[in-house]
Amino acid sequence: MYRRLTLTGAVLVMAAALLVAGIAIHMKNGSYTEAALEQSQTVLTAGSAGGGIYDRNFTPLVNGGTACYAAADPTPEAVAELLPHVQELLPLLHGMRTEQPFVCRVDTTGFSCPDILSLTVPERRQGQLPAPTSR
Repeated sequence: MYRRLTLTGAVLVMAAALLVAGIAIHMKNGSYTEAALEQSQTVLTAGSAGGGIYDRNFTPLVNGGTACYAAADPTPEAVAELLPHVQELLPLLHGMRTEQPFVCRVDTTGFSCPDILSLTVPERRQGQLPAPTSR
C-alpha cells in the first residue's frame, strides 16, 4: 500500500517538474512576450471635468471652456510636431524617456502626424462663480 502511494507521489512530482521545465523553455523563446505586448493596452487620462452645474437660466457655471490635449506615441515625428505646441513639457519628456504613450496639453488640435490623437476636453473653471444677475 505504502509502496503504491510512494510510486504515485514520485510520478506526480516528476510530471510537475517536466511541466515546469516545458513552461520555462517556452518562456525563454520570447514569442509569448511579444504576443503579450501586442495584446496589452495603455490607459491615458486627458483632463478631468465633473458634472455640469447650471444656473436658473441654464447658463453653465462650470465646464464652460475647453482645453486641447494630444495623446501621442513617442516617435520622433510626433515629438517634432508636438514640441512647438506643448504647454506642459513634463509629460512629453516622461513619455520620451519611458517610450510609453503620453498625454500633454497643447494649444491647437491640428496635427498631421498619425501618431498623434487630438482631444478637446471640457475644462472645469477654478475660482469663484460669476456674480448673479438681477432681473
